Amino acid sequence: TRAEPKLGKEPAAWLWLAQLQYSAGALSAAERAAAKAPGKNADLIAAETARTRSFIGFPAQPLQEREPEYVTAALAAHEQIDKGQLQLAVAKALELSKKFPNAPAAAVVQCRVKSRGKSVAEIQQACGEAAKSAPNAFLPQYILGLAQSAQSRWADAEKSLSRAIEIDGSTREVWASLAAVQLKQNETAAARASQATYKERFGAALTPMLWPRGWAAH
Repeated sequence: TRAEPKLGKEPAAWLWLAQLQYSAGALSAAERAAAKAPGKNADLIAAETARTRSFIGFPAQPLQEREPEYVTAALAAHEQIDKGQLQLAVAKALELSKKFPNAPAAAVVQCRVKSRGKSVAEIQQACGEAAKSAPNAFLPQYILGLAQSAQSRWADAEKSLSRAIEIDGSTREVWASLAAVQLKQNETAAARASQATYKERFGAALTPMLWPRGWAAH
């Protein structure tokens, strides 16, 4: 950005810029700025930018100056899902796909919308497409794992859930689902290892649970 050449080597200035850029949806710029401001706060910003990338789904090609527009539009669509406004979320996803036809964020939104329904087939189709277009996105892998569990495809579910954790292991529900799937396959040692890893990372016990609250596709 234009401000970067003027900041010199002052860590506090770079941290301020990183926070500002992250808030504006300029994730790549925020990552660059955070890298020049070593410390806990900069590490937190870097972690949040990575988490936002994996949540939205980023294209292989850089978005350059349109990145803030892409991030803001994608988060706005997800906000409608959080509010239960699924039709509005779909409308925003369609608008996003028109503005960014080769980017995967719209497919990730569609995957999440379908996960609120009861049709495992529709979930698999939407999330399968999203996983192909955004292989480093968390939600398609996680939701595919839940759908595969609903079909008792335990090995496939374990693979998808494990991949979701590789992408972003900060969500309790995905760990709980993984441990439950491992128990379904009589992989007691693996389930205990998942619980132990979770406790080591987050300092809390983990109760295996196949599906999160609100999951309706059984």
